[in-house]
Amino acid sequence: FFIPTLDGGGAEKALVNLVNTIDLTKYEIDVVTIFSGGVNQAFLKPNITVKPLFKKRIKGLKHILKLFTPKLLYRFFFKDTYDTAIAYLEGECTRIISGAEKSTVKIAWVHIERKHDYVCAFRNYSEMIKAYSSFNKICFVSDDTKKSFNTYTDSIFQAKEHIVKNIVDYTSIFKQSTEEIEVIQKNHFNIISVGRLTKVKDMNRLIDLYLFLK
Repeated sequence: FFIPTLDGGGAEKALVNLVNTIDLTKYEIDVVTIFSGGVNQAFLKPNITVKPLFKKRIKGLKHILKLFTPKLLYRFFFKDTYDTAIAYLEGECTRIISGAEKSTVKIAWVHIERKHDYVCAFRNYSEMIKAYSSFNKICFVSDDTKKSFNTYTDSIFQAKEHIVKNIVDYTSIFKQSTEEIEVIQKNHFNIISVGRLTKVKDMNRLIDLYLFLK
């Protein structure tokens, strides 16, 4: 599995939940990251190997990688031979994995509906289409994500598309729900939300929700 980092994001957590459910007596799993570290690394099972490409963050790496072909990048970064290579996030990971050998089963994962992010790590739209054409399967986390992708690519990849929803670790959630936490006001109903203050997260909806509940 190839992902930029194991930082505290939704895709990173979904990856951890996914690989932790795979039978490690049947499969040997490497999680390759572009940059090392990340809070989610601690939640991986001990037998899952993490292999970072770089120990430190490199500013502008996305643009540097565009100078080289996907095939050259894959050969440079991946010295081991893999039966299956999975680009678990759009962008650089998908571009690099598209350069894997033909004998390797290649799977691309799509988590987003933002059309710009499909192509931003590629030199152009044509290179993106060529890259996705090399994958054996393309997985989407939802129907809406699949529809958005197909609109952008004129539905040319439908034969290899699959819906694979994120795995939720309910056991961990239920366990944490019993833990005591310090709340703002113990005699009031509290709403807590965790997320980035960006347009795509649309935290403004919480204000409307608060007024509705009030």
